[in-house]
Amino acid sequence: MSVASSAPAPAPLAPPPRWLLPVVLAVAALAFLPAMTMGFLGDDFVYVARFFNLPFSGLPRLFTHEWSDGVWGQPLKELRPFAALSFMVDARLWGGWAPGHRLTNVLLHLAATTLVVRLAWRYSAGQRNAALIAGLIFAIHPAHAETVAWITGRADLLGSAAALAFLVAAENFSARGGRRPLVLALLALGVGVFTKEFCLITPLLLVLRWALLDPRAGRAVWIRRAQLFAGALLVIALYAVARHAAFGRDTGNGFFGWNDAPAWTRQASYVGWMIPILPFTTGSEWPSPPAMSVFRNVWIALAALTAFALMATLTFRRNPTAAHALFFGGFWWFATTIGLFVVYFSPRHLYLPSVGIALGVGLALGTGRLRATLAGSIIIWCAVAHVAALRLGRYAPRRPRRESHAHPRLWLPQHRPSVRNHPRAPRRWPRHR
Repeated sequence: MSVASSAPAPAPLAPPPRWLLPVVLAVAALAFLPAMTMGFLGDDFVYVARFFNLPFSGLPRLFTHEWSDGVWGQPLKELRPFAALSFMVDARLWGGWAPGHRLTNVLLHLAATTLVVRLAWRYSAGQRNAALIAGLIFAIHPAHAETVAWITGRADLLGSAAALAFLVAAENFSARGGRRPLVLALLALGVGVFTKEFCLITPLLLVLRWALLDPRAGRAVWIRRAQLFAGALLVIALYAVARHAAFGRDTGNGFFGWNDAPAWTRQASYVGWMIPILPFTTGSEWPSPPAMSVFRNVWIALAALTAFALMATLTFRRNPTAAHALFFGGFWWFATTIGLFVVYFSPRHLYLPSVGIALGVGLALGTGRLRATLAGSIIIWCAVAHVAALRLGRYAPRRPRRESHAHPRLWLPQHRPSVRNHPRAPRRWPRHR
């Protein structure tokens, strides 16, 4: 008897209740409704102006050149052509109207939330509460206040949405095959890696999930998975070639253009990156953060404990839902936060890691009245922390970074004459102090 015949494919899941996704999306939209009254914040002035008049003919160049064009006084090792494209499209649609640019962020957040609900529904084998809890936690996670409200957080939003689209399409291709999900998965991965580098780890996490949690899927399924992974490797190879063309072999300042030491001094005072549902405010700073080596050892120890718990669950309990909860709440979180040791800290860097938190909590607490009560408490806490974080962002300085004073040609106010001609240009501009 063949392996494929001994492990028949499971029957397709029924779709979730019709009310589930609209409820989650309504909560997500209402959570960011106050952000629509904000003006441009911080770096928004520079990046909106940078791509305001850039013609679409200049887009191909951004696949082999860093996207900031040295606006900060030094080149950044960042390839962001699809994030740049979104700014260029927004400029044609909205001109200098900040709410229009921010609406794009909100729509991307709604798309990512939709994909999280779909993944939770799949990995919980159709448990309504698990999908609802995961969707609500992701919709109002406090770390997302900066990512969505800050227009420059577009790269994290678009990259994460692309990574989630890759996961959904890849799982569909693994289960049923077909050319369309394969093409969609590889296109989504391409958009993701050329928007934010963290998407490079997504195929590895998917293969790890298959190997640990679904190893007996059958020969035909594993052939499809091998085809998908080969395509993913090709996309990553294309990105590597483009990155080499853009930056060569210079690794003196690290993969992103900076090294560990300055990155650590900028991030270690925040404990939010190790406590996923902390409200990310200055009130959660440590006056004397521990050394990087200490945090690395803590991180490694927690990752090892998570791995042990996952293996114990697979060996003794054989509970697929619990195993998936540990995988996403543990493995996913640690794998996607490892980059925080080499880049400066920002809550927006937790957008993709928080997918694991949402899925992990939803899968762990999706059944049972007591668990549902605990999940409700976590959701309420996230809502309160989200409001606090969004309120702080509402009063953030509405001006470019101080470092950009040497590059006034890229400040948005310099583009007022051309921007004002746009039919959606604002009647009043925010003050720049």
